[in-house]
Amino acid sequence: MRNNGVGSWIARRAGLTPDRAAVFYGDDRLSYAQLHDRVTRLAHGLRGLGVRRGDRVAYLGPNHPAFLETLFAAGTLGAILVPLNTRLAAPELARHLAGSDSRTLIYGAGQDGVLAGLRSSAPVRGVVAVGEPAEGEASYAGLLAAAPGTDIDEAVGLDDPCLIMYTSGTTGRAKGATLSHLAGRGGERAAGTPGRGGLRRDRRAGRPVGRGRPGRGGAAPRDAGAEADLLGFLDGKIARFKIPKSVRFTGTLPRTGTGKILKKRLRETHGDG
Repeated sequence: MRNNGVGSWIARRAGLTPDRAAVFYGDDRLSYAQLHDRVTRLAHGLRGLGVRRGDRVAYLGPNHPAFLETLFAAGTLGAILVPLNTRLAAPELARHLAGSDSRTLIYGAGQDGVLAGLRSSAPVRGVVAVGEPAEGEASYAGLLAAAPGTDIDEAVGLDDPCLIMYTSGTTGRAKGATLSHLAGRGGERAAGTPGRGGLRRDRRAGRPVGRGRPGRGGAAPRDAGAEADLLGFLDGKIARFKIPKSVRFTGTLPRTGTGKILKKRLRETHGDG
């Protein structure tokens, strides 16, 4: 696979755990295989609207699976996602669209009123509605339904731009900060997706390891019941000098009434002096 960026995450994970749940939204569930199919179809649909490598694709809307799908579809094409703040007024959004040179806009529920003010001032050439499209707009569901599910393998490097995030301008107007695909590698580990060295697995359970918070290097295996397994997991995740020489397992942790771990008592009970 030539795509080493964000756009390849779901494809790689779908090849490893296709039936595992990837997205929970209300009562809806999407497996990695289903998410990969939807991302691929959306990428084809966006390509049909003229989106190419390096183009900006803006997204305006509340939390919704379509945002994730747009992020990964843009990454699949080597395009750049521009997330827009739903709390901004139409003139501010128009400046962000113009400043980022976004030519395609996908918008979600509750944004119809803002779109009415953007249509005459924003420089977008293609508008896609996640809900019911207005005249001249494309339907998000329609794009997915009409597009093929064949894989796209655009060459994308880790140093290529991935996102343009607008800051809150404290001394003036908001400015767009460009983030590369490399900046997303913390999220890559949190999602349990493969990096350059492939996806690390728990040797005994065969489950992907890496569900921690972004930038924390993943989470320890849930069933790490042996000292060697845990130390082996830590090797490569943190600096060598931080890896303990030995590990002692305990069933419970001493805590205060508010749940805070009593580290001093732990050291007294389990430490070496």
